[in-house]
Amino acid sequence: MLVDLRSVSVRHAEKDVLDAVSLAVTERDRLGVVGINGTGKSTLLSVIAGRTVPDGGTVHRARNSRVAYLAQEPELAGRTGADLISGDWEALALADQLGLSGGVLEQPLAELSGGERKRLALAMQLSRQSDLLVLDEPTNHLDLISIGWLERWLKRYRGGLVLVSHDRHLLDRLTTSILELDRGRAYQHQGGYQGYLAGRA
Repeated sequence: MLVDLRSVSVRHAEKDVLDAVSLAVTERDRLGVVGINGTGKSTLLSVIAGRTVPDGGTVHRARNSRVAYLAQEPELAGRTGADLISGDWEALALADQLGLSGGVLEQPLAELSGGERKRLALAMQLSRQSDLLVLDEPTNHLDLISIGWLERWLKRYRGGLVLVSHDRHLLDRLTTSILELDRGRAYQHQGGYQGYLAGRA
């Protein structure tokens, strides 16, 4: 068990974003998280990654487990992308695969587009040694070639995976279960995106 959430609740502006959500993630899990905008998907991933402390419930983590987390709007601290990944050959190679070749990494971070910042943050997280990979909309701003490359990379990843995406084809190929968030409550469906559709029906 990597992360175990029990009756977790998060409240924003007098509204329960998450309401008594329970979820266990193991090193073999490939979990997709779906729901309409505003249902708490990003909040849930932030709780799983340890970035948000819930208002209620408990979160238990495996001792010494390592989590790599890509936020929907990642925060990057530094002057340039090269400053952040200089000397990390794996991150540099990943950045190149994600289309950040040429002089992009030499530009000031403030001048990078939102898509370039997201791809840089993704390269940084994929290069980390981790037991659990938590990705919030990783395919946003990626072209089809980069999405195909990322899918192949994630299929080889050996740890647990929690993924938010609107790409139903990606979810169907990568995930083994789907967690649906609806008005703060969570409903888990086995079998990837097709299992989710069957469960809803």
